[in-house]
Parts: sequence; C-alpha cells; structure tokens
Amino acid sequence: MSESSVENKVPPSEGAPEIGLEPSAENRELAELRAMKTMLAEFDDPVAMPRDPSDPLVSPQSIRTKMIDGFVEGWGPAAYRVSPQLRARFPDIDDEEFWKIADAALPHTALSVQRLYSIYLAVHYVVEANIQGDIVECGVFKGGSAVMLAQTLAHFGDVLRRIYLFDTFTGWPMPTDHDTDFLGQQHKQLYEQDKKTAEAPGVKPGQSIYRLGDFFERTRKAILSNAAYPAERIVFVRGLVEETLPHPEISSLAILRLDTDYYESTAWELKTLWPFLNVGGVMLIDDYGQFHGARKAVDEFLRDNKIPAFLHRDDVTGRVMLKLRG
Repeated sequence: MSESSVENKVPPSEGAPEIGLEPSAENRELAELRAMKTMLAEFDDPVAMPRDPSDPLVSPQSIRTKMIDGFVEGWGPAAYRVSPQLRARFPDIDDEEFWKIADAALPHTALSVQRLYSIYLAVHYVVEANIQGDIVECGVFKGGSAVMLAQTLAHFGDVLRRIYLFDTFTGWPMPTDHDTDFLGQQHKQLYEQDKKTAEAPGVKPGQSIYRLGDFFERTRKAILSNAAYPAERIVFVRGLVEETLPHPEISSLAILRLDTDYYESTAWELKTLWPFLNVGGVMLIDDYGQFHGARKAVDEFLRDNKIPAFLHRDDVTGRVMLKLRG
C-alpha cells in the first residue's frame, strides 16, 4: 500500500503529524509516538474504516501500531483481544477453540490473525497426521505465538512434545546490508539511529526498538501463565541463534517456526534446524514477505539445497511449507 493510497482513504487528523513510510528521528520521540498511535488508532477502527487485516500499516494487529504501543505504554497488556468486529473480518474461521486461544495470544504478539491461524492449523495437522518430533520457534519476543503453539497442542490432546523457544530476550541483533524491508527501510541505518537514541542520557530500556532490556522473565511468565501446557516441556534458550544452535537436545522436529527477521539469523536457523525437520513436518516463515534479508536466506537455502517448496502465503509476510522429502 502506498502512502498516497492511505492519504486518499483516511484524511489526517487535525493536529496529528503526517505519517510517512520513512521513519524520522523525530518520530522516535515519545510525544510524537503518542500522536502516531492516536492517528493509527483511527486507521484501525473496524467500524469507521474497514481494512484488510493483513495490511501491516493499518490493521488492528499492525506491526507498527503494536511496536508503538509497546514504547508508549510499556510492557503492560495490549489493547488487542478478540472482539465481534475482529471476528467479523474472518467469517470463514468458525473454530471456537481457535478464537479462545487467540484471545490469550493476541495481547502478546504482533502476528496477524492469519498467521496465528496458520500456527493453529499446523499443530492440528501434525497431531492428526502423527508427524513425530518436537517444536522449535526462533524469535519469541512477547510470547503470543508460543502461547498459540502450546495451547493448541494441549487442546488436541498432545502434551508430550517439547517446545524450544530461542530468542535473545533483550532485543534485535545487528542487521546487515541485506536487511531491508518492503517499506524500503535499511534496518542497519535504523539500528545505528536507534543506538544513538538508546545511549542518550535518560533513555530507559524499552524506549529503544533494538535494545529492549531484559524481557526474559516477562515473556516466560506470559507464556507459562497462558499456555496450559506442562512447564517442564517448554524450553527457553537465551542468546543469539548463531551461538545457541545447533542445540544438543534437538534431534527430531514436527514444526519449525522462524521469526528472527534478518538474513544471518534466518540462514543459520535453516542450516542447523532443517535437517531435523521430519518429512511431512511444517515450516512457518514469519518474515518472508516483509523482510528482504529473511526472504533472501530462505530463497538461497531452498535453491542451493535443491529443495522443492510450495510456499503458501498466509498473509502479507507469512509463508507456510511442508517438508516433502528427506
């Protein structure tokens, strides 16, 4: 969606700053973040302005809105829960259990309903098809997708698999030149800008995009209190995936979920974890459509290893595929 198309459909609020697709240093100031949040909330009004929920600029599960929400309001509960208006956007999803689990997951995730539903369907599939193996998620952040994984497993009566959750639990790693996004933003430049912000006097952890402070305990608590899954089978692994993978306990996987955004981490995850994904297993790629680095890593890996792949598009950025052969 172009900036002009947004402006044609939604007139700017009086007194609110214009929101371009390129972030500026000024937009990182707390006062302007609040103003941006107010303006985006108008975009997100499902009654006044119905929108495609997969659009990350304007949807209720908007990545940008959610990140701003985190900066302005801190860690506390997000204002995203399942509502009649949200459900009305997805009349084909009539599984009450999914919506129940989604209500627990949404406050802790930036994922769209479509990507959450793909997780739900993937878990249902591997249980019904008896695809053996554990589950790995790389990129946990606040834990909403892990809640979806664990609660869905429990719902379908499978509580024996281990769920491995890999994250720095402090923020994003340093991007490379490969790491641009579909808005044309160079994340290496954003990182450097944010580094200056983070190191400025008086800036607290959490006001920086990339250095969020240690959120391990908050994420762990959010997952364990919402997951309805045996805590001893949820394994948290802290650190850069380039340092924590391969993992000595991982030998067989049914689901592999990649959500670390960038080229180097995604390439390393594929190299070290794909061999353990069993035939018939599911790979969920969160960032393929949005982050060019993640896309490049996936495309190169599939091409170089001559892996046949049907990448199913679940929303603007998510892709799903089955492992067809060993």
